[in-house]
Amino acid sequence: MTETMKPEDRLVRAMRRMHKLRLVEMPPANDDLTISQIQLLAFIANSPDCHIQDIAGGLGLTAPTVSVAVRRLEEQGWAARNPDPKDGRAACISLTEKSREIMAKAMQAQYKAVKTFLSGLELVEQEHLIDLLERAINAAEDHNYNLHNPTTV
Repeated sequence: MTETMKPEDRLVRAMRRMHKLRLVEMPPANDDLTISQIQLLAFIANSPDCHIQDIAGGLGLTAPTVSVAVRRLEEQGWAARNPDPKDGRAACISLTEKSREIMAKAMQAQYKAVKTFLSGLELVEQEHLIDLLERAINAAEDHNYNLHNPTTV
């Protein structure tokens, strides 16, 4: 007789399997960019005119690490620093036309992978799955949940 797994065990197992699928990672759309650089560009694409601190906080990196990475992307023509109109001491980070084109291709590949992932479910099941995931995420965010340092268990 097989022992029934607890929901949290099943979810951890499912999350590990999903992680292996790399559905949330932006796939490389260009041989000149690393996955880390694509992730940084994806953050900038989703947060136009962000600052180094915003990127660092959003990606869980230090500001100096992000600053060096952005400088490399600038040198290669993938990112641009522009003066912040609200704060002359700060710079807003944005994508260049070159990187916008690459990010559009990477996003198309990501959406194709997600569509394939969802294809085993009927549309109503897809909606139900997404609704449940959003509710679980909202609950975790409401409890200030941090995966690396949980405040509540």
